[in-house]
Amino acid sequence: MSARLRYRPSEKRHGFWMALPAVIWLGVFFMLPLLMILVISFMTPARGGAQLPFSLKSYQDVFGGIYFPVVLDSMWIAFLTTVICLLLGYPLAFFISTRKNAFVRQFTLFLVILPFWTNFLVRTYAWMGILGNTENGTINGVLMQLGIIQEPLTLLFTQGAVLVGLVYGF
Repeated sequence: MSARLRYRPSEKRHGFWMALPAVIWLGVFFMLPLLMILVISFMTPARGGAQLPFSLKSYQDVFGGIYFPVVLDSMWIAFLTTVICLLLGYPLAFFISTRKNAFVRQFTLFLVILPFWTNFLVRTYAWMGILGNTENGTINGVLMQLGIIQEPLTLLFTQGAVLVGLVYGF
């Protein structure tokens, strides 16, 4: 037997009034600035900002000029970050959620959350130390001590390092 939830009209109105402050908040502090940026993007670029009349010059610069390869690289890195996060996140979430022992579930979730207790900037600098391009970098130092490489690898300030940082951040 399935029970149907029925709401009286007065309850629906009550829900509307409860949601109204959140809708106003989002409209003022999210949608309004977004709309302002959209309008400014169609204005003519000027020294220190933008001015009338409206034009498509900014979009011509981005999609037809020297900025387009940068936009494509950014989109590619964003796509790769998303895919890698999904490939790592879903199996980890499945693993955590399917543990029968509550302690194991809580402990693995604690291990996932633990790095977020440290400031993002501190974690970024830690990755710079790990991926350092000199013998002082952790990875390069270990590889050189083991005799696997003779001189340090260029790991930092590469597309791979950006990808590692973004995946770790998300």
